Amino acid sequence: MAIQSNRPGDLRLRDQIRFLLDTARALSREADLDMLFGRLHELIAEQFPAWTFFIVLHAGDEQQMRVPFYVEDGERFKEDRRLPIAGTITGEVFVSGRPRLIQTAEEFDRLRAITIGPGDTRRACSAIFAPLRAGDRTIGVISVQSEAPHSYDEEDLDLLVALGEQTAIAVLNAWRMTEIDQQRRELELLVEIGRGLASDEFSLEQMCRRIHAELSTIIDAHVFYVALLSEDGKSLHPEYCIDGTQEQPSNPIPLEHTFAETVLAGAQPVVVSDLHTDPRVRKYERFGDDATAVRSLIMLPLQIGQRRLGIVSVQSPRTGSYDGAALQLLRSITDQLALAVNNVQLYRRTAQRADRDALTNLYNRRYGMRRLAEELEQAGRRGKHICLLMIDLDNFKEINDTHGHPVGDVVLTHMADALRHSCRASDIVCRYGGDEFMVIFPNVLESETESIASRVREELKRRAVPVPNGSLAIEASIGVAVSQSGMDADALLLAADRALYRDKERARRH
Repeated sequence: MAIQSNRPGDLRLRDQIRFLLDTARALSREADLDMLFGRLHELIAEQFPAWTFFIVLHAGDEQQMRVPFYVEDGERFKEDRRLPIAGTITGEVFVSGRPRLIQTAEEFDRLRAITIGPGDTRRACSAIFAPLRAGDRTIGVISVQSEAPHSYDEEDLDLLVALGEQTAIAVLNAWRMTEIDQQRRELELLVEIGRGLASDEFSLEQMCRRIHAELSTIIDAHVFYVALLSEDGKSLHPEYCIDGTQEQPSNPIPLEHTFAETVLAGAQPVVVSDLHTDPRVRKYERFGDDATAVRSLIMLPLQIGQRRLGIVSVQSPRTGSYDGAALQLLRSITDQLALAVNNVQLYRRTAQRADRDALTNLYNRRYGMRRLAEELEQAGRRGKHICLLMIDLDNFKEINDTHGHPVGDVVLTHMADALRHSCRASDIVCRYGGDEFMVIFPNVLESETESIASRVREELKRRAVPVPNGSLAIEASIGVAVSQSGMDADALLLAADRALYRDKERARRH
């Protein structure tokens, strides 16, 4: 039953008490602010003319308030809006902590800055603005507005002030519950990372994927990026990068002139609220994947003691996504992740010795076949292709028979050096066995394969092995194959072998 201003005083007082009790019960049962404000609107609309109803809360700075709930003419607007404090009647009530009653259209005409909604709120002719106060703290403002003049009186003002106090307490309780819940989830995340470190099945990629999944429920982690420094400290090698829901290819990035270079040099985390206006990042162009227009980020150095390992970053397409609490959470995660990275690097150094060919220091056949299967699986998942080169030295048996095996070994090491010089850091160069070599090129187009083979041939021409009475040119046959949809490692290897055989036959005819 609506509160009627023309009812006898004792009956109206009884209605007001009942209304406050009803709202108190409703507010105490709901921890979700959006649902809480929706229920509050329903109760107020039953008791007051409410052509416009809104709630604003402090936005965390001295210039603005945010509008989490706004209804105009029965329509709810969910756009994330901001309201300047200065120059608005809402801001005046927020700053002063004193309510305001407006009775006529003339008063509204003097307060044009009151308009905050998508429609023309100046159609309102009367309004109440009440502060959301808890003790001596004001956290926002609640307002009802009507198209008719003199829709509210002083008793309505007092009632809305009392309701504002109840709402403020409910909002603070909801904030506390959210904070407690976030702390719980943060602890669970850290425990989960600790379990990953202790797991026999641990892998860094799996841990990063798990961290991102959990982290995304706590803060905005639209882009999550973990990259490790190369041994020479001149480039970053992404271990894990996800943009939205898509994991991105892990191509090495030169460290020079990147924001990561600045973060690592200072050995301090950095929070950027808006990349478009922050002078620290004016010369840097790339953050995360090109598909996301990143506006804010946190980037932290990944290190153990003074030893730099790489960087960790979360990035958002929205401005002001991160605060001190988000930074503290990322610090805790990064400390744990640094231990994981250190363990992985120790393991990799040990495994690397088993994965390398003793003579050329290239990857051996066992490692190459494993990586070929992995790269094919990733390429298929992303709709990409890989290129495979099989290379066989021409007349290698004659070289050994004529000049001896030591010269043959020199030829093999020259071949390995030529391949290293011709290939990118992301390419996988292997000694397949004897005088055969294999190179895996991730993320290539079929049109690029000819230039790849030509680059290898040109590099070989520049290298000759000195022998008694002259020098020995290194010549090789090359087979090139590009993966097709559904092709496995054996099928791609067979295609490259056939191409190698055709090239060798062509060389013999000439």
